[in-house]
Amino acid sequence: MKFDDNQSVWTVGAPTDTPAPALAKDLDVDVAIIGGGFTGLSAALALAKSGAQVVVLEAGRIAAEASGRNGGHVNNGLAHDYALLADKVGREQASAWYRAYDFEGRALTDPDFWFGNTEVQRTSSTATVIPLLLALHRLTDGAEWLTAANLAGEYVRGAFVDGLKFNGGIHDSMYARPQLVDHESIVFCLRALLDLHRATGSSEHLEAATRAAWIACSWTWLWDVPLPPESTFARNGFRSTGWTGCDAPGAGYIHPMGLIMVPDLVELAALTGEQAFLATAELVLMACNENVAVPGHDWGYARNGLQEEGLQISWCWIDDPMFVGTEFGGRGKGEGNKTCFPWIPAVTVWAHQEMLARYGTADVRSAGAASSARIGR
Repeated sequence: MKFDDNQSVWTVGAPTDTPAPALAKDLDVDVAIIGGGFTGLSAALALAKSGAQVVVLEAGRIAAEASGRNGGHVNNGLAHDYALLADKVGREQASAWYRAYDFEGRALTDPDFWFGNTEVQRTSSTATVIPLLLALHRLTDGAEWLTAANLAGEYVRGAFVDGLKFNGGIHDSMYARPQLVDHESIVFCLRALLDLHRATGSSEHLEAATRAAWIACSWTWLWDVPLPPESTFARNGFRSTGWTGCDAPGAGYIHPMGLIMVPDLVELAALTGEQAFLATAELVLMACNENVAVPGHDWGYARNGLQEEGLQISWCWIDDPMFVGTEFGGRGKGEGNKTCFPWIPAVTVWAHQEMLARYGTADVRSAGAASSARIGR
């Protein structure tokens, strides 16, 4: 590709256009547009489609000036500050201006598989972005990142923490509905609100993080569910105590995602004096590694080190209803859900490394003492 400084990069390789002759007579039109750039041409096209008689007057060549001499792009964001817009027109309207739209101007909310059936479902992943916003604030010292994080935190607190006794929300669109109702969703709220407390020192954020932690702890199994004697997990002596629920406690399965709340529970125990957080952290950390395949105790897995994502312990279902009609169906009580994703052991590795990074030890009681000493308790 070869072009000179006086040529638009967008016209390189395009057929050479023949300049129209200079205007030599009066024209009787509905609209005369001066300038054949992006704005002028798009306006002319829209008006012509509506039935208007339109003429475009261009002194040089089409798209030869600003429209053809930049690498800009068009998106659905605004140059105005979101917080100011929300105060002026309301949060729902301000949010609508930042959503994705199709060419006909309809908000992209279909299929429900991807976006959720309700407003709460469509905003259920709000908590996951808060740590990123706070990291950007730390890196840039930009107040706008902290403002956005606080607004997101207020929404998370009101929608998913205050007054709720369970939580669900992370989109998992491979299944027959847009969301799982599970433990990990409220853990992301806990993490986000605790991160906000660290960044601002706000007691309100700490109170909300504490309530989210209690909800998260309520998803932890405190007893061993009897399993069919011939099932894989019964034969291997599996225990459900200390695992965390997914897809509604008692009517679904359990999974090892509870490990991701362990470092935060240790910190909250020190901040609040609630020793139950420390006990839950210890229970979850010890339990959620139970079915990892090791030599001599491999659960029939193909390789050592594997661990299934979910384990069926429902007392009433032959198969988890969420998986009926999918490739993950056909698992009975006392069996795994046939998925050994890399993120399953990665969760364990992350929790262990995070404990070492924060407290210098993976022992929960020692970590609790170190955290308490750090804050002067």
